[in-house]
Amino acid sequence: SDYYGRKSFMLMSPVACVILKTWCALKPSILALSLEKVICDGLRTMSGSTMCKAALSDLCTDTKELGNAIATLYSWAGVAIIGGPLVSSMLTNPRVTFGISAIWAVGQLIAEWFYLQETHPVDKRDKQFKGFANPFGVFKLFTISPTLSKFSSMQMLMYLCEPKNMSDISSMFQMESLKWTPSKRDIFVSVVGLSFLSGSKVTRMSMKKYGMYGHTSVMHGLSIIQYLFRAAPYELTTWIGVLIMMVSETRDKAVAALATEEAIKNGLGKGEYSGLAANLRALMVFASPFLWSGLYNRGMKTGNGGLPFLGAAIAMVASELILRTIKKKSD
Repeated sequence: SDYYGRKSFMLMSPVACVILKTWCALKPSILALSLEKVICDGLRTMSGSTMCKAALSDLCTDTKELGNAIATLYSWAGVAIIGGPLVSSMLTNPRVTFGISAIWAVGQLIAEWFYLQETHPVDKRDKQFKGFANPFGVFKLFTISPTLSKFSSMQMLMYLCEPKNMSDISSMFQMESLKWTPSKRDIFVSVVGLSFLSGSKVTRMSMKKYGMYGHTSVMHGLSIIQYLFRAAPYELTTWIGVLIMMVSETRDKAVAALATEEAIKNGLGKGEYSGLAANLRALMVFASPFLWSGLYNRGMKTGNGGLPFLGAAIAMVASELILRTIKKKSD
Protein backbone atom coordinates (compact mmCIF):
# COMPACT_ATOMS: atom_id res chain seq x y z
CA SER A 1 0.00 0.00 0.00
CA ASP A 2 3.02 2.32 0.33
CA TYR A 3 3.37 1.89 -3.46
CA TYR A 4 -0.22 1.37 -4.67
CA GLY A 5 -2.22 3.35 -2.09
CA ARG A 6 -4.54 2.28 0.73
CA LYS A 7 -8.03 2.32 -0.79
CA SER A 8 -7.68 -0.62 -3.18
CA PHE A 9 -6.59 -2.88 -0.32
CA MET A 10 -9.43 -1.68 1.90
CA LEU A 11 -11.93 -2.69 -0.80
CA MET A 12 -10.73 -6.30 -0.90
CA SER A 13 -12.42 -7.30 2.37
CA PRO A 14 -16.02 -6.28 1.58
CA VAL A 15 -15.74 -7.81 -1.93
CA ALA A 16 -14.64 -11.15 -0.47
CA CYS A 17 -17.31 -10.97 2.25
CA VAL A 18 -20.12 -10.38 -0.26
CA ILE A 19 -19.07 -13.41 -2.32
CA LEU A 20 -18.13 -15.90 0.41
CA LYS A 21 -20.85 -15.07 2.94
CA THR A 22 -23.49 -15.29 0.20
CA TRP A 23 -22.08 -18.72 -0.72
CA CYS A 24 -22.33 -19.85 2.93
CA ALA A 25 -25.89 -18.52 3.19
CA LEU A 26 -27.12 -20.22 0.02
CA LYS A 27 -25.14 -23.46 0.08
CA PRO A 28 -23.24 -24.08 3.32
CA SER A 29 -20.57 -26.77 3.28
CA ILE A 30 -17.29 -27.55 5.02
CA LEU A 31 -15.41 -26.07 2.04
CA ALA A 32 -17.51 -22.90 1.96
CA LEU A 33 -17.32 -22.34 5.71
CA SER A 34 -13.57 -23.03 5.81
CA LEU A 35 -12.77 -20.66 2.94
CA GLU A 36 -15.03 -17.97 4.38
CA LYS A 37 -13.37 -18.21 7.77
CA VAL A 38 -9.78 -18.15 6.51
CA ILE A 39 -10.16 -15.57 3.73
CA CYS A 40 -12.60 -13.18 5.41
CA ASP A 41 -10.75 -13.20 8.73
CA GLY A 42 -7.42 -12.61 7.01
CA LEU A 43 -8.72 -9.80 4.82
CA ARG A 44 -10.60 -8.22 7.72
CA THR A 45 -7.27 -7.75 9.50
CA MET A 46 -5.40 -6.55 6.40
CA SER A 47 -8.14 -4.35 4.93
CA GLY A 48 -9.42 -3.21 8.30
CA SER A 49 -7.09 -2.54 11.19
CA THR A 50 -3.80 -2.74 9.23
CA MET A 51 -4.85 -0.42 6.39
CA CYS A 52 -6.78 1.85 8.73
CA LYS A 53 -3.71 2.37 10.91
CA ALA A 54 -1.61 3.07 7.81
CA ALA A 55 -4.21 5.57 6.57
CA LEU A 56 -4.38 7.25 9.96
CA SER A 57 -0.59 7.62 9.97
CA ASP A 58 -0.95 9.38 6.58
CA LEU A 59 -3.41 11.86 8.06
CA CYS A 60 -1.90 12.38 11.52
CA THR A 61 1.59 13.86 11.69
CA ASP A 62 1.64 14.37 15.48
CA THR A 63 2.21 11.32 17.68
CA LYS A 64 -0.43 12.33 20.23
CA GLU A 65 -2.93 12.99 17.43
CA LEU A 66 -2.21 9.53 15.99
CA GLY A 67 -2.72 7.90 19.39
CA ASN A 68 -6.10 9.59 19.75
CA ALA A 69 -7.08 8.59 16.20
CA ILE A 70 -6.23 4.93 16.81
CA ALA A 71 -8.21 5.01 20.06
CA THR A 72 -11.20 6.45 18.18
CA LEU A 73 -10.88 3.67 15.60
CA TYR A 74 -11.09 1.06 18.35
CA SER A 75 -14.02 2.82 20.01
CA TRP A 76 -16.06 2.38 16.81
CA ALA A 77 -15.00 -1.26 16.73
CA GLY A 78 -16.47 -1.48 20.21
CA VAL A 79 -19.92 -0.64 18.84
CA ALA A 80 -19.78 -3.81 16.73
CA ILE A 81 -18.47 -5.89 19.62
CA ILE A 82 -21.34 -4.71 21.80
CA GLY A 83 -24.01 -5.20 19.14
CA GLY A 84 -22.70 -8.33 17.42
CA PRO A 85 -23.29 -10.88 20.20
CA LEU A 86 -26.68 -9.37 21.02
CA VAL A 87 -27.86 -9.56 17.40
CA SER A 88 -26.40 -13.02 16.74
CA SER A 89 -27.96 -14.43 19.92
CA MET A 90 -31.40 -13.53 18.50
CA LEU A 91 -30.75 -15.34 15.19
CA THR A 92 -31.43 -19.05 15.40
CA ASN A 93 -30.68 -19.87 11.74
CA PRO A 94 -26.97 -19.68 10.83
CA ARG A 95 -27.80 -19.22 7.13
CA VAL A 96 -29.77 -16.08 7.99
CA THR A 97 -26.74 -14.80 9.93
CA PHE A 98 -24.52 -15.22 6.86
CA GLY A 99 -27.18 -13.57 4.67
CA ILE A 100 -27.37 -10.51 6.92
CA SER A 101 -23.57 -10.33 6.99
CA ALA A 102 -23.48 -10.41 3.16
CA ILE A 103 -26.00 -7.56 2.96
CA TRP A 104 -23.95 -5.58 5.48
CA ALA A 105 -20.84 -6.17 3.34
CA VAL A 106 -22.67 -4.83 0.27
CA GLY A 107 -23.42 -1.62 2.17
CA GLN A 108 -19.79 -1.34 3.27
CA LEU A 109 -18.55 -1.92 -0.28
CA ILE A 110 -20.80 0.83 -1.68
CA ALA A 111 -19.75 3.26 1.07
CA GLU A 112 -16.03 2.59 0.57
CA TRP A 113 -16.19 2.62 -3.24
CA PHE A 114 -17.95 5.98 -3.52
CA TYR A 115 -17.08 7.87 -0.33
CA LEU A 116 -13.72 6.63 0.97
CA GLN A 117 -10.91 8.96 -0.06
CA GLU A 118 -7.36 7.82 -0.74
CA THR A 119 -5.08 9.05 2.06
CA HIS A 120 -1.79 8.24 0.33
CA PRO A 121 -1.66 10.28 -2.93
CA VAL A 122 0.50 9.27 -5.88
CA ASP A 123 3.10 12.00 -5.36
CA LYS A 124 3.85 10.72 -1.84
CA ARG A 125 4.11 7.01 -2.60
CA ASP A 126 7.24 4.93 -2.13
CA LYS A 127 8.55 4.29 -5.65
CA GLN A 128 11.23 1.88 -4.46
CA PHE A 129 8.95 -0.79 -3.08
CA LYS A 130 7.10 -2.72 -5.79
CA GLY A 131 6.84 -6.27 -4.49
CA PHE A 132 5.42 -8.19 -1.57
CA ALA A 133 6.89 -7.93 1.90
CA ASN A 134 8.54 -11.07 3.21
CA PRO A 135 6.38 -12.42 6.07
CA PHE A 136 9.57 -13.15 7.98
CA GLY A 137 10.35 -9.45 7.72
CA VAL A 138 8.64 -9.17 11.10
CA PHE A 139 12.09 -9.74 12.60
CA LYS A 140 13.12 -6.35 11.19
CA LEU A 141 11.12 -4.84 14.04
CA PHE A 142 13.76 -6.21 16.42
CA THR A 143 16.89 -5.42 14.38
CA ILE A 144 16.48 -1.93 12.89
CA SER A 145 16.97 0.03 16.12
CA PRO A 146 17.25 -0.77 19.84
CA THR A 147 14.32 1.53 20.65
CA LEU A 148 12.01 -0.02 18.04
CA SER A 149 13.06 -3.45 19.34
CA LYS A 150 11.90 -2.46 22.83
CA PHE A 151 8.63 -1.05 21.54
CA SER A 152 8.05 -4.25 19.56
CA SER A 153 8.81 -6.42 22.59
CA MET A 154 6.31 -4.42 24.61
CA GLN A 155 3.69 -4.72 21.86
CA MET A 156 4.33 -8.46 21.61
CA LEU A 157 3.51 -8.93 25.30
CA MET A 158 0.39 -6.78 25.01
CA TYR A 159 -0.80 -8.63 21.90
CA LEU A 160 -0.61 -11.86 23.90
CA CYS A 161 -3.01 -10.38 26.44
CA GLU A 162 -5.57 -8.93 24.03
CA PRO A 163 -9.15 -9.87 24.97
CA LYS A 164 -9.65 -11.82 21.73
CA ASN A 165 -6.55 -13.91 22.48
CA MET A 166 -7.85 -14.66 25.96
CA SER A 167 -11.51 -15.00 24.99
CA ASP A 168 -11.51 -18.81 24.81
CA ILE A 169 -9.81 -19.09 28.20
CA SER A 170 -12.27 -16.56 29.61
CA SER A 171 -15.17 -18.62 28.26
CA MET A 172 -13.80 -21.84 29.75
CA PHE A 173 -13.17 -20.05 33.05
CA GLN A 174 -16.74 -18.73 33.10
CA MET A 175 -18.31 -22.09 32.19
CA GLU A 176 -16.16 -24.43 34.30
CA SER A 177 -15.20 -22.31 37.32
CA LEU A 178 -18.06 -19.80 37.52
CA LYS A 179 -20.84 -21.96 35.98
CA TRP A 180 -22.15 -19.11 33.80
CA THR A 181 -25.07 -19.56 31.39
CA PRO A 182 -24.69 -18.67 27.66
CA SER A 183 -26.91 -15.57 28.09
CA LYS A 184 -24.70 -14.31 30.89
CA ARG A 185 -21.63 -14.76 28.70
CA ASP A 186 -23.32 -12.78 25.89
CA ILE A 187 -23.82 -9.89 28.30
CA PHE A 188 -20.19 -10.21 29.35
CA VAL A 189 -18.98 -9.94 25.72
CA SER A 190 -21.12 -6.84 25.21
CA VAL A 191 -19.63 -5.23 28.32
CA VAL A 192 -16.16 -5.99 26.96
CA GLY A 193 -17.18 -4.13 23.80
CA LEU A 194 -18.07 -1.16 25.96
CA SER A 195 -14.38 -0.93 26.85
CA PHE A 196 -13.54 -0.16 23.22
CA LEU A 197 -16.36 2.38 23.02
CA SER A 198 -15.24 4.28 26.11
CA GLY A 199 -11.54 3.90 25.35
CA SER A 200 -11.09 6.97 23.12
CA LYS A 201 -12.48 9.35 25.76
CA VAL A 202 -10.32 7.81 28.47
CA THR A 203 -7.27 7.95 26.21
CA ARG A 204 -7.74 11.64 25.42
CA MET A 205 -8.11 12.59 29.07
CA SER A 206 -5.20 10.44 30.20
CA MET A 207 -2.77 11.56 27.49
CA LYS A 208 -3.69 15.20 28.09
CA LYS A 209 -2.87 14.87 31.78
CA TYR A 210 0.04 12.41 31.79
CA GLY A 211 1.49 12.50 28.27
CA MET A 212 2.10 9.48 26.03
CA TYR A 213 4.46 7.61 28.35
CA GLY A 214 2.52 8.46 31.50
CA HIS A 215 -0.74 7.36 29.88
CA THR A 216 0.75 3.98 28.96
CA SER A 217 2.09 3.45 32.49
CA VAL A 218 -1.34 4.18 33.97
CA MET A 219 -2.94 1.69 31.59
CA HIS A 220 -0.33 -0.95 32.36
CA GLY A 221 -1.08 -0.51 36.06
CA LEU A 222 -4.83 -0.86 35.54
CA SER A 223 -4.28 -3.91 33.33
CA ILE A 224 -2.20 -5.57 36.05
CA ILE A 225 -4.98 -4.93 38.59
CA GLN A 226 -7.58 -6.27 36.17
CA TYR A 227 -5.74 -9.54 35.54
CA LEU A 228 -4.97 -10.01 39.24
CA PHE A 229 -8.69 -9.62 39.98
CA ARG A 230 -9.54 -12.28 37.42
CA ALA A 231 -6.82 -14.60 38.69
CA ALA A 232 -9.09 -15.30 41.67
CA PRO A 233 -11.88 -17.72 40.63
CA TYR A 234 -14.78 -15.67 41.98
CA GLU A 235 -17.61 -14.21 39.94
CA LEU A 236 -17.41 -10.67 41.35
CA THR A 237 -13.72 -10.33 40.51
CA THR A 238 -14.44 -11.22 36.87
CA TRP A 239 -16.93 -8.38 36.53
CA ILE A 240 -14.62 -5.97 38.36
CA GLY A 241 -11.87 -7.00 35.95
CA VAL A 242 -14.11 -6.13 32.99
CA LEU A 243 -14.95 -2.72 34.45
CA ILE A 244 -11.23 -1.96 34.77
CA MET A 245 -10.75 -3.29 31.24
CA MET A 246 -12.88 -0.37 30.03
CA VAL A 247 -9.86 1.76 30.84
CA SER A 248 -7.00 -0.68 30.33
CA GLU A 249 -8.11 -1.55 26.77
CA THR A 250 -6.39 1.68 25.70
CA ARG A 251 -2.99 0.56 26.98
CA ASP A 252 -1.52 -0.23 23.54
CA LYS A 253 -2.82 2.82 21.65
CA ALA A 254 -0.07 5.14 22.83
CA VAL A 255 2.56 2.43 22.32
CA ALA A 256 1.35 1.90 18.73
CA ALA A 257 1.68 5.62 18.00
CA LEU A 258 5.17 5.86 19.52
CA ALA A 259 6.34 2.70 17.75
CA THR A 260 5.00 3.98 14.40
CA GLU A 261 6.96 7.21 14.83
CA GLU A 262 10.14 5.27 15.67
CA ALA A 263 9.67 2.90 12.70
CA ILE A 264 9.22 5.72 10.20
CA LYS A 265 12.24 7.51 11.67
CA ASN A 266 14.29 4.38 10.86
CA GLY A 267 13.21 4.13 7.22
CA LEU A 268 10.15 1.85 7.28
CA GLY A 269 7.18 2.88 5.15
CA LYS A 270 3.96 3.57 7.05
CA GLY A 271 2.13 0.73 5.35
CA GLU A 272 5.16 -1.53 5.65
CA TYR A 273 5.30 -0.95 9.39
CA SER A 274 1.55 -1.52 9.79
CA GLY A 275 1.95 -4.83 7.92
CA LEU A 276 4.91 -5.95 10.02
CA ALA A 277 3.11 -5.02 13.23
CA ALA A 278 0.09 -7.03 12.02
CA ASN A 279 2.42 -9.99 11.38
CA LEU A 280 3.75 -9.70 14.92
CA ARG A 281 0.20 -9.62 16.20
CA ALA A 282 -0.65 -12.70 14.10
CA LEU A 283 2.27 -14.60 15.62
CA MET A 284 0.92 -13.83 19.07
CA VAL A 285 -2.57 -14.95 17.99
CA PHE A 286 -0.93 -18.24 16.98
CA ALA A 287 1.09 -18.59 20.19
CA SER A 288 -1.50 -17.44 22.73
CA PRO A 289 -3.75 -20.56 22.68
CA PHE A 290 -0.79 -22.79 23.52
CA LEU A 291 0.36 -20.49 26.31
CA TRP A 292 -3.00 -19.73 27.94
CA SER A 293 -4.46 -23.24 27.58
CA GLY A 294 -1.29 -24.70 29.08
CA LEU A 295 -1.54 -22.37 32.08
CA TYR A 296 -5.27 -23.03 32.37
CA ASN A 297 -4.84 -26.82 32.41
CA ARG A 298 -2.06 -26.54 34.97
CA GLY A 299 -4.19 -24.21 37.08
CA MET A 300 -7.24 -26.48 36.98
CA LYS A 301 -5.13 -29.35 38.28
CA THR A 302 -4.17 -27.23 41.29
CA GLY A 303 -7.66 -25.77 41.74
CA ASN A 304 -7.01 -22.30 40.26
CA GLY A 305 -8.44 -21.76 36.79
CA GLY A 306 -7.40 -18.12 36.98
CA LEU A 307 -3.71 -18.95 36.45
CA PRO A 308 -3.70 -17.56 32.83
CA PHE A 309 -4.76 -14.17 34.18
CA LEU A 310 -1.87 -14.22 36.62
CA GLY A 311 0.39 -14.91 33.63
CA ALA A 312 -1.14 -11.92 31.81
CA ALA A 313 -0.47 -9.71 34.85
CA ILE A 314 3.19 -10.78 34.77
CA ALA A 315 3.32 -9.92 31.04
CA MET A 316 2.00 -6.44 31.83
CA VAL A 317 4.64 -5.95 34.54
CA ALA A 318 7.32 -6.86 31.98
CA SER A 319 5.77 -4.40 29.48
CA GLU A 320 5.95 -1.59 32.02
CA LEU A 321 9.59 -2.35 32.84
CA ILE A 322 10.47 -2.17 29.13
CA LEU A 323 8.57 1.12 28.81
CA ARG A 324 10.53 2.62 31.69
CA THR A 325 13.86 1.84 29.99
CA ILE A 326 12.64 3.60 26.81
CA LYS A 327 11.35 6.59 28.80
CA LYS A 328 14.64 6.87 30.69
CA LYS A 329 16.57 6.97 27.42
CA SER A 330 14.24 9.57 25.88
CA ASP A 331 14.70 11.81 28.95
